[in-house]
Amino acid sequence: MVFCFVVMPIDKSWISKPRNTIEYANGLNEFLEFAFGHANGIVIKCLCSKCGFKKWQTRDVVQEQLTCSTFPQTYQTWYMHGEGLSRNEFVAVTSVHVIEDFIYRIS
Repeated sequence: MVFCFVVMPIDKSWISKPRNTIEYANGLNEFLEFAFGHANGIVIKCLCSKCGFKKWQTRDVVQEQLTCSTFPQTYQTWYMHGEGLSRNEFVAVTSVHVIEDFIYRIS
């Protein structure tokens, strides 16, 4: 018996849609499902213009902020949220960012 798995690329066409469209809302929800599905806890790096990938936020906060401000058009590979990384690589990247955040806060 042979199993074949096809990995479909993630549809990111919604990123350029107006924030008040159903396409944007559905795409944002899919991004949040993806990002929090790869998260090492209950927070992720928020990518809104206010946080700029520097603050860890809960799902509700990220969703609200990305509904009020635009999703970064240049963030096409969600590497900070698990895309293209194995689980171990993602944990390592997340750990480095936690350490960087800690150092930034105490300095």
